[in-house]
Amino acid sequence: MNVRSALEGDATAWNQLVEQNPQATFFHLWQWREVVQTNFGFTPHYLIAEDSSTTRGILPLFHVTRPPFPSALISTPLCTYGGSVADCDQAHAELDLAAQKLAHELGVAYLEMRDLHQQREGYVLRDSYASFRKILPERIDHTLKAIPVKQRAEIRKGINAGGSTRRSRNLDEFFRIYSTSVRNLGSPVFRRSYYQSLLDVFGDQAEIITAYADGVGISSVMIFWFRDEVLLYYGGSLPAARELRSTQFMYWDVMNQAVERGTRLFDFGRSIKDTGTYRFKKLWGFEPGQLSYNYHLVRAATAPDLRPDNFRMLTNLWSHLPLPLANRLGPFAARLIV
Repeated sequence: MNVRSALEGDATAWNQLVEQNPQATFFHLWQWREVVQTNFGFTPHYLIAEDSSTTRGILPLFHVTRPPFPSALISTPLCTYGGSVADCDQAHAELDLAAQKLAHELGVAYLEMRDLHQQREGYVLRDSYASFRKILPERIDHTLKAIPVKQRAEIRKGINAGGSTRRSRNLDEFFRIYSTSVRNLGSPVFRRSYYQSLLDVFGDQAEIITAYADGVGISSVMIFWFRDEVLLYYGGSLPAARELRSTQFMYWDVMNQAVERGTRLFDFGRSIKDTGTYRFKKLWGFEPGQLSYNYHLVRAATAPDLRPDNFRMLTNLWSHLPLPLANRLGPFAARLIV
């Protein structure tokens, strides 16, 4: 088994493996290499495990530098899932050893693997995050019934309020809603060009769904289509959406659109445990799944701790910034939490 650095000419074979291997996720696609490198300047180190010129496994990695914080080797920044994808244990093991060797050569603080399930031997486990993934009903008239009674009542309020949605690639409207929403929650936003690049690079696999009231967008979400999955990734709402339940209506509408396409799995994204978004997703009948974020320590003494209590003062301050200032400062602050 040989492990080597991936070249541009490997893109097609790489994505073929991602499409065919059930371990792979949307975030393993080759296109993330361009998105992350172009928008953030992080250096990609994509590894391929081969046996007799046959690709047996892949591992996307990025050398993440964000002064004044120490650098790290991450699979994959900006993404919910990462880690190696392979068709045999040997390929997994060889890719893991190659990643650890690279981390020491680069002198990073730590190597981070954002595994969906796997807990790696010899790594430090951080289990702050949970995933929310659920099989969808096969028929549209069953989607509402599959949602718990309390949340079902919220969706009906959205229906009765005259909720409507549109599918588009209108980034201006999405960014207006999303940047306001994350500012209100005390979080920085990335540059508008980053979200545009997601639409450009992923093409038909990326889409924006927006909910309207009186012709004005008040909730919006960027979603990704991958194999038989739909992933809700960047979403937000304006304060007016709360009374009209437009957020609940919008998410239910995405479920219906997914069922119409024959999509089987609804991925509600990750949330830090015991936060507002974590509890909100549980209301939809999703059982949280453990995300195993594994850390191989190189120069760091401990793995990073992402619990929100550690950032409460900063989030409270950020939520009170004027929106133009928050959008201007956001890209610099957001780099620290990729």
